[in-house]
Amino acid sequence: MTSFSVIKAQGLLNKKETTFTRQDSLRGSITKERAWWDLKHYHLSIKVNPEDSTISGSNTIRYQVLQENSVMQIDLQNPMAITNVTQDGKPLTYKREGNVYFITLAAPQKVGTTKEIVVFYGGKPKVAVNPPWDGGITWKKDKNGNPFIASSCQGLGASVWWPNKDHMYDEVDEGMKISVNVPGNLTDVSNGRLQSVQKEAQNTKRSMNAEILARLENSFNFKKIDLDGDTVLNPYQLLDRKRELSARLIKAIEWLNSSRIEEIKYSLIAERLGYETAEVFLDWIQGKQEPTFTELRKIADFLGVSQDWLVHGVLNNGHC
Repeated sequence: MTSFSVIKAQGLLNKKETTFTRQDSLRGSITKERAWWDLKHYHLSIKVNPEDSTISGSNTIRYQVLQENSVMQIDLQNPMAITNVTQDGKPLTYKREGNVYFITLAAPQKVGTTKEIVVFYGGKPKVAVNPPWDGGITWKKDKNGNPFIASSCQGLGASVWWPNKDHMYDEVDEGMKISVNVPGNLTDVSNGRLQSVQKEAQNTKRSMNAEILARLENSFNFKKIDLDGDTVLNPYQLLDRKRELSARLIKAIEWLNSSRIEEIKYSLIAERLGYETAEVFLDWIQGKQEPTFTELRKIADFLGVSQDWLVHGVLNNGHC
């Protein structure tokens, strides 16, 4: 079956144009409220309460000013809610639009300066229906009856349970600190290197602090390195995966175009994925960024290639 026939059989050429909402644009675009600041560091400090399935706390966001502006976009998905935002100890005003908050900054944002805001929030996050495919927070109990709580947000985005700049184009350059307060009989397991464990009075609560020392470029093919006598995972050994994905994307597009009279444009693929411009897709093609699993599967369906091959490089009976 030719690639044209595969696409026709899947009904992709006959599909009606998808209508994208403003929420789609706010989530997938590099909006002006995102573009003016460069993310540097997060300190996520939270309390997890299994009794009522709530998470509350704060995220201190450090950033560098690239352009003068006074409105910042921070993402946090319903039903979670921001309760307060401060800068230099002073409260800031903000407004919500769906899963996005627009925060108005009072102090001048001078180009080149590094500043911080503290975002306080809380609520009952979306419950994962079928993790990790349909993500959110899992509130279960193990065989001993103890709470087992986990997050799965590869597709949904981390803003399903904590406030952040939820777009792959900008990630922390100076690492991230995670502080988690849990009941005394539980243990938190987070990304990063454990820094300390603090027990509160009567051992009813424990606070665990971990530091992610380097930018998390990706989540594949980590290599172990020795750091101060400890074996840790080095997240910098990840460019090979991006290059491999880039090569597979290019090959899939070339294969499809070989059977078409008119070549398919990157902009069309980006539009079908819900983006306003082709910039993000070009970053994937050039190996600068990596698509999510969900995005890769959508691309595979659109191009008529195996999802396993495009996502993982696994051939199906010798074919892609």
